[in-house]
Amino acid sequence: MVAIGSLCTIRMQAPVRVVARMRKTWFLLFLWIMFGLSPLAAEETPDIEIWLRERVGRFGDYEFPIIGGSAEYPTPVGAFQVEWKSRLWWSKQWNAPMPYAVFFYGGAAIHEGSLSSHSHGCVRVPASAARYIYNLAREKQTRVFVYP
Repeated sequence: MVAIGSLCTIRMQAPVRVVARMRKTWFLLFLWIMFGLSPLAAEETPDIEIWLRERVGRFGDYEFPIIGGSAEYPTPVGAFQVEWKSRLWWSKQWNAPMPYAVFFYGGAAIHEGSLSSHSHGCVRVPASAARYIYNLAREKQTRVFVYP
């Protein structure tokens, strides 16, 4: 047997949750419009993981092929975070374009590039993966793990 008071409590909880969810949505929309802050910035982003030996990377559930640095210019291995990003960076050191560059350690970045030859320490990925990572990775928030 259910008491009348408990039915009222059950019926009142659902609208309260809906209102709370609506308030969060409107608040995030307000931040986005007023300050240009993406609602995704408030959410935690997944880690970027790179396996150099297997030549594969993963960002959340998204997997993609990669190519790392050569033996002479190896890709740094370890735990890092996204330091900064550039939509179209030009490497003065190597006189080469680095589209959708996501820098994680000094001059080492994940960026669009050919997978047919090794890089000078960066992680090259296909164009679609580079755009995906660039758009969703957050500076000073997204962690990058590079495994040998």
